[in-house]
Amino acid sequence: MIRMFWEINSENNDHIKDVDNWNIEDSVHPVYDKDGNVMTKTGYSTLTINRTSKSDEGTYVCFVRDQLENEVSANYTLQVLEHDVNYLDLKILNGNSTIYVKPGSSVATWYVKIDAHPPAAFNWFSPKDEILTTTSKFEVIKTPFGTNVTIKGISVVDNGVYKLVANSGTLYKTLEVTVLVEGEPVVELSLSKTEFNLNDHGLIICSVSSYPRAKVTATFQYCEDYQICDTSPQGNITQLTLNKNCPSDFHCYYTSKFHAKEVGKINCTACNYLGCHHSRVIINITDIPRGFAILKPTLPLLTNESLSLTCGAAAYKYHDKFNWYFQTSVDNEPKLLSNNSEIVISNPVSSAFSHRSVLKIDRLTNDFSGLYSCQAIDFVNKKENVTSLYVDVVDGVAPYFTGNEKNFTKYRLRIGDESVWNCSIVGVPQPIIYWFKNKSRIDHNSSSLHLLRNNRTLKISFVKQNDSGVYTCIGGNKLGTVQAKFKLTVELQAESLVWLWILLACLICIAVVFFFIMVLLLKRVKKEKDLRKQLAEAGLSSFLEGQTESLNPDLGIAEQANLLPYDRKWEFPRHNLQIGKQVGSGAFGVVMKGVAHGIRDNEESTIVAVKMNSDWNNVKELATELKIMAYLGQHLNVVNLLGACTANLHKKELLVIVEYCPYGNLHNYLLKNRNVFVNHLREGEVNPNVYHRFYKTRSVFSTSTDTDANIQSNGTCMTQITSDGANQTVEGTDNPAAVTVDTAIGDDGYLLNKEMEELVKKSEERAPHKNIYTSDLLCYSYQIAKGMEYLASRKVLHGDLAARNILLAENNIVKICDFGLAKNMYDKENYTKSGNPKLPVKWMSIEAIRDRIFSTQSDIWAYGITLWEIFSLSNTPYPGIQMGGDLFNSLLGGYRMDMPPYATIDIYNLMLECWREEPTLRPSFTECSERIGNMLQENVRQRYETLNNPYQELNNKLYQQADYVQMFNQPNYVNVSEGVEAPVPSTPPGYLQMARTPSIHEEEVEMTPMLKGNKPT
Repeated sequence: MIRMFWEINSENNDHIKDVDNWNIEDSVHPVYDKDGNVMTKTGYSTLTINRTSKSDEGTYVCFVRDQLENEVSANYTLQVLEHDVNYLDLKILNGNSTIYVKPGSSVATWYVKIDAHPPAAFNWFSPKDEILTTTSKFEVIKTPFGTNVTIKGISVVDNGVYKLVANSGTLYKTLEVTVLVEGEPVVELSLSKTEFNLNDHGLIICSVSSYPRAKVTATFQYCEDYQICDTSPQGNITQLTLNKNCPSDFHCYYTSKFHAKEVGKINCTACNYLGCHHSRVIINITDIPRGFAILKPTLPLLTNESLSLTCGAAAYKYHDKFNWYFQTSVDNEPKLLSNNSEIVISNPVSSAFSHRSVLKIDRLTNDFSGLYSCQAIDFVNKKENVTSLYVDVVDGVAPYFTGNEKNFTKYRLRIGDESVWNCSIVGVPQPIIYWFKNKSRIDHNSSSLHLLRNNRTLKISFVKQNDSGVYTCIGGNKLGTVQAKFKLTVELQAESLVWLWILLACLICIAVVFFFIMVLLLKRVKKEKDLRKQLAEAGLSSFLEGQTESLNPDLGIAEQANLLPYDRKWEFPRHNLQIGKQVGSGAFGVVMKGVAHGIRDNEESTIVAVKMNSDWNNVKELATELKIMAYLGQHLNVVNLLGACTANLHKKELLVIVEYCPYGNLHNYLLKNRNVFVNHLREGEVNPNVYHRFYKTRSVFSTSTDTDANIQSNGTCMTQITSDGANQTVEGTDNPAAVTVDTAIGDDGYLLNKEMEELVKKSEERAPHKNIYTSDLLCYSYQIAKGMEYLASRKVLHGDLAARNILLAENNIVKICDFGLAKNMYDKENYTKSGNPKLPVKWMSIEAIRDRIFSTQSDIWAYGITLWEIFSLSNTPYPGIQMGGDLFNSLLGGYRMDMPPYATIDIYNLMLECWREEPTLRPSFTECSERIGNMLQENVRQRYETLNNPYQELNNKLYQQADYVQMFNQPNYVNVSEGVEAPVPSTPPGYLQMARTPSIHEEEVEMTPMLKGNKPT
């Protein structure tokens, strides 16, 4: 006994059982043999759900169990949709979208289930993108619930992707089924056309279908006889060069160009491990137009002349037997021609390409006018073909004039007049006309004499003195010649002489002006050539337009910044820039303090820092820095580019204008203000009982608007930048922030005018002397992490992150400078040198010291050292440890610096994570900013975000243009370390290169690097 029952896997089982809208019908139908015995029993159970609702959704299981308790089941999942909801799902029955057909199989079939609401409309498309319908080859069955496709007589030609395209309401889906038939290749060979004229150029096309891929060859074999070319060719075999084009993995086209100059057979063969297949074709070549024709004689045909008619037929198609016919009119029957006293028909002559028969008539009369036909037998199509030519014999006519031309007609003209002479000569055949001037033939290349109407007209548009002379027109044909002469005299009148002198004077003036223009142009060209040479010597030959097509995504931006185009929007008028006192210098230039008028939209005058090259040979480094800053974008905590003056680049002057930070670097600031530091720490944490005060802040983006001045904060960053007075000197070398406010006239001769002095005083009056708190150290750390996070997002490597490269601006804002660009001056306690490179060893990670691998992760290490500097109030890192091998071996052995005196436990733990030996285990700058940000109050973080908003708005405009930075790889450790073999010198891609690979010695040190940065518009 067989039992069938349903199990409803739904949370609404009780509810369903309680209603009467469920009907279960069970039936079992036995199948009997011829003797009446039951062979099999076929049963079914139908579960009907009336008035479905959302609560009916779930999985329904049908169980079948026999008397031996053997059980099978089938699952059905019901999804109930609203009336206005579309649903479409395509599933191949066995879940495999690739159909493999083994050799010897003849049928492939697959079924796709379609669940759709409303019912879907769908079509199958073949690999050739043609709609599949039921044919002798394909059987396509469509039902509301699915579709079945069967391919009969399947072969490798049927390989490819079959696509099902379905749509239901607004939904559109596709499903692809790949058919893979293993078998020997199938080859189809064709030519670009069926018949070629001698010396034509053609194309051989060999189409190969194969799986697996086949090896394809093509050959040409010369044939002497068309009749046996296909069966018994006897010529040499030549291998053809094939060009391959595969639109899919299963079908390829192989083509080869050929020159139709020899009759022969083309053979294309394809082989794989299952077998070979070939196809061949005969190249049909003829030297007869259209393969069968009577060649036209030279017309017209004159009485008493001879006539020769040639009938030609292609040798590959016609027998060498011809019949000639003649009829005088259409109404007359054609007359078979044979040899007689007037007509001679030669025996056919054959070549490799054609058979020819020649009909000759020695003396033509008008009676020979009529239709001549040639008949030949087409042995390919087994029929007779006829070609015809009508011949018209006419009487010859000697040349004669049709106009009133008179021989030796005289003309008197003045300079500037126009002259037109006609020479209308006719005859049979048409006479050929020539013109002569004083016995010299006039041709069409003459600049002043123009031949028109097939030489029947001679025109002189502007008569000149040297046009005087005798002109002769001669026309002739086979029956004779005629001629006419014209004498032209050009008169020199007083009025003409005046105009002639005026014309001569004008020409002289034009020549003089042209001479001066040429001199000026030559000077300009020489000047530009010299400039290009100087720019090329400085590596700036493509400074403006760049060479973006040569950019390599695997290299860093600094290595190929000279390939970036210069955006002219950064150009600032030189006359609006006043340069004052020098505030820094370095190996590649100097930094000046200046005032820029109108560089910011909301400020009439802005104090800026101006970088300029100290020597023409160093301009490339400054130009590279400018290009990088221009494409970096803007950020609150990065020294930003404001503009540049490149107009005088040809005068060897390049000025880069950046933000001016008046309060020096963070290292010197903390060092000088240790005596006013207020420690908030209590047992390793910030003391929450320390008083908090509100203070107003001005936006670092604008120093003159009331709106920005109203931004307030009640956070924990309670100090503003300390300044000892208007005449305070902040130590530094080539940082624009290291400023000395001095007298009105500097020692270098630059004028520091009163307007500039007033701006300096106003700037410094905004920084009253205040205490420094532990919360300020947290704010500095947070801002540095945000700035480094931005640099990393722009794929820029810093390479020298330290407190000395963090500048202090107004309102307690810190800005990162010197991000990975050229190093200039060296502090012995900070840097070591070997050869050309100088590296900040105490700030370098283990892999940077050992392998010279600089990445975002090595910047993270340096960030940890910078945190240690900040929370030790500018102590020197690794006190008591010598640089070089001792430091490296200590780090490799696990040594890390102790917690600085003013750091919290959380800050120190972050430092230790930044100093992990494995680069990939160090935190990202995003994680660092979030962790330190969590130590600050929400309104403090919000304040920095608000101050950064104007920079972000500028970036949004910048990124709408070509953002070349995004094409480079991220300078993370995985990218830059790939392929690096220590200690071989290398240039890892994807980061900003600091220097060539050195060894470590204790020699020279870098003191304060030059300032680097980017511009608000």
